[in-house]
Parts: sequence; structure tokens; C-alpha cells
Amino acid sequence: MFDLIVTKASLRLTVGMLEIKNLVFTYPSLKQKRDPLFNGFDLTLPSQKIIGVIGQNGSGKTTLLHLCANLLSPAQGTIFLDGSSCHKKQISYLFQNDRESLLPWLCLSDNITFDQLIKRVPQKERANLAKALCEQSGIKLELNRFPYELSGGQQQMVSILRGFAGRPDLFILDEPFSSLDTLTRQNMLRAFKYIWRQQRPTCLFVSHDIDELFLVAHHIVVLGDSPTRVVKRFDVEQKPNLQQIQKNEVINLLTSSPNL
Repeated sequence: MFDLIVTKASLRLTVGMLEIKNLVFTYPSLKQKRDPLFNGFDLTLPSQKIIGVIGQNGSGKTTLLHLCANLLSPAQGTIFLDGSSCHKKQISYLFQNDRESLLPWLCLSDNITFDQLIKRVPQKERANLAKALCEQSGIKLELNRFPYELSGGQQQMVSILRGFAGRPDLFILDEPFSSLDTLTRQNMLRAFKYIWRQQRPTCLFVSHDIDELFLVAHHIVVLGDSPTRVVKRFDVEQKPNLQQIQKNEVINLLTSSPNL
């Protein structure tokens, strides 16, 4: 991974921003078959906001998340959050079916605070943290129960709480509510937003559901492919009539062209 030398002057300019600069990446198996998936990709947005990401299948959404989470290394470019490399940041990653990663032999409290458990944080301190996160979410959970005793929505909520338990600088969510029914999804989104307001990490939130993104995000980025690029960025309006205009534009962008 390539890093930049950040002077005190440049640090002052970049604090408060998520900055992705000149990103170049392709999967090794595709290097001889096609141009890079990312070829000089740039994106700059305020940090401590929820950034919605949407695009057609194959537009590089999940790959972008993996690059930001340090699960993949770019051939070139930098990803900085608040003036320093994402390598140095606390990151939480929530997958589509993250609830499947819950440990069935641990109670909910221990699942939520699993990171603290392996760091040998005292049990009472962990229990207090799990209880506080539940209270912040507005979701009632019996923390002495086990994951297999819960509904799918409740299990996913435990995964969300686990993500927040580590107080991440960057919280990455890849279609975290896509498998839930509409009512459960709305409840989970509200709970997620409640906790986010307490901690305010920078969030990258991928979804194919336009209404979901406009409900939760402060900014929305529409991606196109060949190579992956930002087609348009929206600063989400709060007035319903203006927001509907933005939704219609996103729909038009997604349906107007195969590659946007």
C-alpha cells in the first residue's frame, strides 16, 4: 500500500475528510484480460457522515469497501481518513449476512463485546458496554440469551452492536439489511442511526435500495463501471419534495445506460 508523507500543514487541511486519491486496482486473475477495475479513482467527502454508495452490479462497490477496509491492496493510490491512512484506523465491517458470524456458544453480551473479550477486558465492563449499546439503539435484547434464540433481524442487530462496540473510526456496511423484511429493515435503520449519533464514525453504506439510502445517508455516491468512477454525488436534501427529485435522478442514472 502506498502512503503519503503528511505534513502538519496538509494534516490541517485533511482532518474532517475521507480522501481517496488516484486509486488503481484490478484483480490478479484479470490483469491480462482487461483494463484496471479502478484506474485513477478519486473521491473526497466529509468524514463523520454516513456515505451511501449505489451502482449497478459489477460497478466496484464491494471492491471499494474492501480497499477501504485494507482487505485488498491497490497497485497505486491512497485512502486517508482525517489526515492519516486507513491502515491506522479502527475499522468495523458489517457484511450482508453478518449474523452468520455470531458465535452460538456465546451469549449476546459476549457476542457484542467479542473484540473486548479477546482483549481480556473484565466481564463487568463488557456487560456494561453491551447494555449501554442496547439502550442507545432503542432495541430491547435479553443479553443473556444466545443467537439461535433470536429472529434474523435481532441477530443482525447484535452484529451492528458488535460493530459499534469497538468505537470504529470507519464503519463499513455492505447491504447489511438486504435479507430483512421491510418493517424489520426500517426498525434496524432507525436503531443504527440512533447509535451512530452517539459515536459519529465515518460510514460507507452500500445498498441497492434507493429509499433505504435516502433514509440513512447524508451523502450518496452513484458509481459507474469500466473503469469504476463516480457518476454523481448527492448531498441528501431534507425537504421531501427536493429529496424526491434526487431519488428520481438516481433512478434515471441507474437505468439510463448499462455502464452509466
